[in-house]
Amino acid sequence: MKKSDIVNKMKEGSVSLTFLKANGELRDMTATLNDFTVKYPDVASTSRAQKLSDTTQAVWDETVNGWRSFRWDSVRSVDGIDTPSGIKS
Repeated sequence: MKKSDIVNKMKEGSVSLTFLKANGELRDMTATLNDFTVKYPDVASTSRAQKLSDTTQAVWDETVNGWRSFRWDSVRSVDGIDTPSGIKS
């Protein structure tokens, strides 16, 4: 699975992600980039709405209703599909 495929899925709807946090804990997230400028206009104009780097992705976490980010290499599953070594370009 490629980054571009996952980003496209998030632009169309929601994606369930599991990733390894910096402290070693696994974290589940329901992430989207779908229509966030309409739903969340106050935060969509901020820099958090932008991709942070090639290794990090900012997304709207629907579970906590806020912007969160994750490292692509820490992703362990996407929509139930295991990615044990993370996501590559």
